This record gives sequence, structure tokens and C-alpha cells, in this order.
Amino acid sequence: MSHLSEKINRLQGDLTQEQMARRCGVSRNVFSYLAKGQTVKLSTLRKIANAFELTRAAWLDLLIAWIRAEIGEEDFKDLIVRRSETANEDGMLHDAEQKQEEILLKHFSLLSEAEQAEVVKTMQRQEVLNCLPPINQVWDRFESPKKQAKPRRKP
Repeated sequence: MSHLSEKINRLQGDLTQEQMARRCGVSRNVFSYLAKGQTVKLSTLRKIANAFELTRAAWLDLLIAWIRAEIGEEDFKDLIVRRSETANEDGMLHDAEQKQEEILLKHFSLLSEAEQAEVVKTMQRQEVLNCLPPINQVWDRFESPKKQAKPRRKP
């Protein structure tokens, strides 16, 4: 079962697929696809999130699970190369890394569906995946001095 399916199942609780479909204003087939580990359009995922009035954090968790399902487990692992020491069992990040991820997802959500599809397609390209470890190394070097620097106080 995919992470996305698991999250949808938790939302579904005791509701049938038909009840879920009515509540969310989508076809019953949507929940059948999700139960089989398939994905849906981002706009459909938003309808589900809105129907359940998800918190911002819950929406981001659902969105991350959707991205994970869209690009595949192997590519998803390459996207999150650095993990927080406090990452939970689902691989969700905390603190500063979670904030960075939230910013990325916020900007991603502002794109049109066509632009999002292009981003996902681009992220799956081998040339892009090959660049992630060196980019993270550069980021780590850039971030390390910032983290160590102490704020100056005016006398």
C-alpha cells in the first residue's frame, strides 16, 4: 500500500468509497484508484483535502505523499537526501528542514497543473537526479557558516 493510499484510508475511516466521493465532490473511481495505489490529479487531491478541512500540516503531508506516488519511491529518496535526526518513521521532516520543504511545496502549489506536471516530469530526469547530491553538498557548505554565526548585539 502506498503512503498516499494509507493517508486516504485514514481520512476515509468507516466511510464507503461512495460516501467519500459524495463528500468530496469527485467520482467514486477516484477512491478505487487510490486504494489500488494509483494517483489522481492534484486538483482532485485538493478537493479531498478541502472536504476534510485538513490543517496546513495535514495538507502538506498529503501533498508529499502524492508527490512520492507520482515520481516513485526511488526518485523520492533522491529528493530528500538530507533527513533530520528527528525525522519520524514516515520519513517526514521536522524543524528547519520541514520549513524548507513547506516553502518548496507552497511555491509548487502556486503553479498551474500543467506547470506542476512539467516540474514532476523534470524531477524524474536522470540528469536532474544526478545533480541532487552535489547540490545538497553546496547547500550544506552554504548553510553551515550561517548556522554557526552568532547575531551581533549593538553596544
